[in-house]
Amino acid sequence: MVLIGDHKQLPPVIRSREAQIRGLNISLFERLTEEGGRSQMYIFARFLPLLTRRLSAVPSIMLDMQYRMHPEISRFPSSEFYARSLKDGTIDSGGNVLAQLHPPVSEHLVINALTGDRPSVVFLDHDGLEATKDRSRINVTDAAIVCAILEDLLGRNEVDV
Repeated sequence: MVLIGDHKQLPPVIRSREAQIRGLNISLFERLTEEGGRSQMYIFARFLPLLTRRLSAVPSIMLDMQYRMHPEISRFPSSEFYARSLKDGTIDSGGNVLAQLHPPVSEHLVINALTGDRPSVVFLDHDGLEATKDRSRINVTDAAIVCAILEDLLGRNEVDV
């Protein structure tokens, strides 16, 4: 059996304290990759059902080359989740970021006077409050900011949608 996934992605959402205590807040992939060497897995011999043999750790392979993000963006997940082991396939042989990953024109991406470059990542702080709607949470301020940024990006950049 082959399982494909990333145990470093979003964890399971567990609201029950009892379920968390019992370990259900750990995903299957996390269990297999991080606890595989410590867990005991047994195969029962076909003709000797009482005879068991311990298997070695569950083998796993990490794909460590990313091809989607600007290196400034991939730097965070690489250091925070993958022990700086992610490599950037978004850089050419001369060490330059691929042209299609250059940041778009936006009032939120102010050009650096020293380098002439726009940042690839910005954090917009606001103090909008969450509200409850039915069984979900909403944040009207977040939504307004996202709409304003989208209008700005679509208005200032040639977009092939």
